[in-house]
Amino acid sequence: MKESYFMGIDTGTNSSKGVLINSHGEIIAEHTTEHAMTNPAPQVTMNMMPTKIGGEIYVL
Repeated sequence: MKESYFMGIDTGTNSSKGVLINSHGEIIAEHTTEHAMTNPAPQVTMNMMPTKIGGEIYVL
């Protein structure tokens, strides 16, 4: 029987975290990567650009 895996991703203001677990709840892999906050203009409130963090999440 094939094993099932589940991935959780938490993208925050200064870092993104990911965890991979199997169907038994065992952690297979986890990773945290920091990224800079982006503010393109003083009137724009924006925490991050997804294109800036997407390349790091594959590390799992």
